Amino acid sequence: MDENRIKVFAAEFDPQPFHLDEAVAQTSVFRGLSASGWHTAAVAMRLLVTGGLPLANGIIGLGGELAWPKPTRPGDTLRVEAYKSSKRTPTPYGPIGPPSVAK
Repeated sequence: MDENRIKVFAAEFDPQPFHLDEAVAQTSVFRGLSASGWHTAAVAMRLLVTGGLPLANGIIGLGGELAWPKPTRPGDTLRVEAYKSSKRTPTPYGPIGPPSVAK
């Protein structure tokens, strides 16, 4: 994650001080500049769409869960992991389980 892109995204979509200003971010619960969770979700969506998984002939918004267990920082690399479970009831995701984002 690029620091400038974190700030640009935050300025437009999630203008909280800990996404925009390093000094202010140091005094926040995050103890440093962190990307908006919505930014990381958007990056995850891009990775899903361009990752080649043929999920219902496209990625469709039939629900899911989001969690941000720790801050995403400038310089972090995001990847999306998907897994196949042979004992799952079919879901909108097809034969794989719901996607998760890991750093």
